[in-house]
Amino acid sequence: MDKHVKKILFLLLILVLGCCNPKKQDNLDLIEYPIELNSVSKLVLKAYKSINNENIFSEICQLLNDSINNRTDYFHLHSAVNIIISENEIVEIDLGFIEWNDPLPCISGGFFYICIKDEKTIFVQHKQSNIANLKEEIKKSFVLELENLPRGVAFRKIHTDSFGEVEVANFLVFISINAKGNKLSSNEWLLFFKCFQEVANFFEEERDNLSIEKLGKNFNSLTFEQKDAISEIAGYNIILFFDRECPPDWYDNK
Repeated sequence: MDKHVKKILFLLLILVLGCCNPKKQDNLDLIEYPIELNSVSKLVLKAYKSINNENIFSEICQLLNDSINNRTDYFHLHSAVNIIISENEIVEIDLGFIEWNDPLPCISGGFFYICIKDEKTIFVQHKQSNIANLKEEIKKSFVLELENLPRGVAFRKIHTDSFGEVEVANFLVFISINAKGNKLSSNEWLLFFKCFQEVANFFEEERDNLSIEKLGKNFNSLTFEQKDAISEIAGYNIILFFDRECPPDWYDNK
């Protein structure tokens, strides 16, 4: 079995508390190829990459509304490292998504919760906040969680081909918005994706720090093989929910 396929199968088993690689794909430009209307994961990725193009973004948001509301099952998306293969060679390592249709198992480790209430309001860890402070709040929570939790809870050990046994932080970020049964506006979706962008940037900065620590270079300066190795231990530990309102008791803690 191909080395990368083995890795993907293993990482899927530890998806909730670690970084992961979705299945390999042919190299596709999501802007140019037709959208699968029932594929929330592809719509989310295309929306994320189109937030600076108002017309395309607005169109995708409508498709995203329809796609979510046509779903009858339980689902959320896990953000992941997407390894794109062409002619048996890695050609790109980028953000991707895995659709998850089962309830989350019990989570052991640190977590950070963001909830989008409307097009102007987000709640972070039970309190109303704003996007300008979001990345700093995540950084503080990340440090505090890892410092205050028992080490066996805050970290887990995994074996890698490139670095041997390493410790990986058990830290997840949840982002939720209530699109089920609603037709969200483009501005509501824009706030959701801007929050997601801030969180993704946080994990990319942590990935850069790890790249410098392990290999002496930032992530973008690495070879594909080195990026693959770093991605094995530094992924996007973000879970997206599309059918969850902010809990009512949060509104009293502004």
